[in-house]
Amino acid sequence: SAVPGTSEEVDIEQTSPLLSPQQTSLYRALTARAIYLAQDRTDITFTAKELSRQMSAPTELSWTKLKRLGRYLSQHIRFVNIFAYQKNFSKLSVWSDTDWAGCKLTRKSTCGGVICLGSHILKSYSTTQSVIAQSSAEAEYYGMTKAASVGIGIKGMFEDFGISLDMNLLTDASAAKSIAMRIGLGKIRHLETSQLWLQSKAAEGTITVMEIDGKHNISDALTKHLSGPDMSHHIGMTPATRSNKPHPNSLTSTS
Repeated sequence: SAVPGTSEEVDIEQTSPLLSPQQTSLYRALTARAIYLAQDRTDITFTAKELSRQMSAPTELSWTKLKRLGRYLSQHIRFVNIFAYQKNFSKLSVWSDTDWAGCKLTRKSTCGGVICLGSHILKSYSTTQSVIAQSSAEAEYYGMTKAASVGIGIKGMFEDFGISLDMNLLTDASAAKSIAMRIGLGKIRHLETSQLWLQSKAAEGTITVMEIDGKHNISDALTKHLSGPDMSHHIGMTPATRSNKPHPNSLTSTS
């Protein structure tokens, strides 16, 4: 399998029979292992998250998706994260991306993030948003607040070691960036007011919000299933420069 997962039709999901109790137990055990592996493998993070959403009542289609992930892992046994030597960096790079209404059943969005120090990935995540965003700008903004909160946590950890870092928040959504750079709701009255704290952080300069090209957003693969070429592109991308050759029979991320 060239990719760990693909999108399925929503009507197939709704009509797929439930697994037996024995298969359900095995499904949960194997999915838990996938979640463990996904902590260091951004290529399967989104797939593992989607499989975990079906743990309460897995279906035969869920089992098919799990087997696809298994075939992918059997063909791509190793994923090498290369932490090459680099000079000291004074900024955290927090990459954010969101797939608006990506879940065809619930219409909830998925937000993904990657936190880097220079070219070194410190943390990555993929989560389903708890609210149903009414626009792509709203979904992207919620994704940015999630990424900023994770980044602030890591920034605080560095401060415990006496290391002071600035933080750049990178997004490919110009509308969401505009929301973050102003104060108040503006015309978007349905925005959750609990998420507006990012605006004050941006206004005081604690967080610098930057817009990037979507083709170079390294968190894109954490929000949706990608095609084979797009997955290869994701694996080869780095926040800084690529200088290492891939290990034989392994996927390689130089981040």
